[in-house]
Amino acid sequence: KLRKQAMEWSLFDDDFYSLWTDYFLHDTKNQYGEIGLVNNTIGKYFRRLKTFLKWALKRGYHTSIAYTSYKSPQETPMIYPLKESQLRTLVSFTDDMTNSLEHRRTASLFLFLASTGMRFYDSQRLVITDIHRGTNNSLMSSKIKLKTQKTDNEVIIPLIKYSIKEILRNLSTDLMDTKTLYSYLEQKNNVPFEEFRFEGLQFEDIQRIYKTHGKIDNHLTPQISNPEFNKLIKEVAELCEFNDTIKIQS
Repeated sequence: KLRKQAMEWSLFDDDFYSLWTDYFLHDTKNQYGEIGLVNNTIGKYFRRLKTFLKWALKRGYHTSIAYTSYKSPQETPMIYPLKESQLRTLVSFTDDMTNSLEHRRTASLFLFLASTGMRFYDSQRLVITDIHRGTNNSLMSSKIKLKTQKTDNEVIIPLIKYSIKEILRNLSTDLMDTKTLYSYLEQKNNVPFEEFRFEGLQFEDIQRIYKTHGKIDNHLTPQISNPEFNKLIKEVAELCEFNDTIKIQS
């Protein structure tokens, strides 16, 4: 019905709320290609529309106040943290060269986000110069410094062995296997990747790895769109058999 109507100010009446909500629920595809948007997304669109209509009312483009009754649904999302055993499973999945490259890159990025607490969009902006020397020359005391995209505040994030591992992995043109990493560091290559003592790395090592075999760009994390990441991390979870039953109480 809405598609057949001309875009006029009179369109935004009391019936518009129901018509637009119905359109979002039954006609609109989400980022995964599925029909139907969640309440928070619908609410976001209505809040933006109400802001625009309020601006237009103040400037005399229309006189209707029907839009003020439009509800903006918003729900607190349920968060279910992974168990430590599941994180270890993800590490093993990322190390396994038999898994597809796109799934391993996605798992690698997830592990980096989990070990730094960083937002997705901030991780995509990280470059080699965002790593700063810590109190001593150890890479384990180094920190990431950046201004967040959402708040424009500077944050300082300490590096731990998990985040360092994924940075090192991504600084190669492909995901490193154990032998490749050790050839860069001039170390023995008979120690499993997960047993490598990252505490022994120096701040200059990561610079040397980048210069020796850096990527075409200098991003620290795999570059991927947010919708694609959300799609692939679901597939990774299925491949890792993360299928615990979750009970939701209303």
